[in-house]
Amino acid sequence: MRKTTFAIFVVLFGTSSVWALPNWDIYSDATIEEGDEYNVVSVYDTPPDYTTVDMIGGWVDTVCTYDESTFNISGGEINTFSAYESSTVNAFGGTIYSLTAYNFSTVEVEIGANFNRLDALGSSNININSGTVSHISAAQFGIVNLLGGNITDKLWAGESGIINIYGYNLFKTNSEGNYGYGFVNGEWEDHTHFSIDLSGSDTYSRVILHEIPEPATFLLVALGSLISRNHLRKTDNFDMIRLALTTHQTSKGGLL
Repeated sequence: MRKTTFAIFVVLFGTSSVWALPNWDIYSDATIEEGDEYNVVSVYDTPPDYTTVDMIGGWVDTVCTYDESTFNISGGEINTFSAYESSTVNAFGGTIYSLTAYNFSTVEVEIGANFNRLDALGSSNININSGTVSHISAAQFGIVNLLGGNITDKLWAGESGIINIYGYNLFKTNSEGNYGYGFVNGEWEDHTHFSIDLSGSDTYSRVILHEIPEPATFLLVALGSLISRNHLRKTDNFDMIRLALTTHQTSKGGLL
């Protein structure tokens, strides 16, 4: 409904629709709630304090995050999102039609989040644990870590961009698929089967598969190592990967 209204306004009134909404430059913690509507929301830190914005509803045409600010979305809709510098985006719900991560920004996608497009550029990191995403791309030195979710369209990677896929029984091919560049399939942590098309001639070589040992196999290997140190800790394989990715996110360093 929102997209339809926007299209009608553009045709009938040109630039007088979305731009009539207020802009908001945010320098301290804030909340965007149901019923709120903004044209451009820009989020900045006020050193030495960091800024956190929680969006639980409402509608925003454009969001831009800077510095080391954090933007949490659990509801509402955003048309275009640009994450710059070392900002962090945590998506637990809501809908973002297009998000591009630049510089050293980090994006976390969890269950309930919906995206039409996710793009990792610069040296950014996008970690997808769940949610629904149509199109995913990585370029420049951007990294996408894919551990779950419903990917409804395709993956694209070019330049030095990398898409890491973690799962069970992983397989990829550079032929067939809806775009003729192949596909990747396998199972996520909960053993849900997935099959995702690849797009673009460089994508196949830039999609890296990380086969996760089945829990029983992993525990047998880990048991011998841990017993030798008289220390036993129960750890889920995927949790270990997420921990590593979180550590990587904090350090803003290179590829795992």
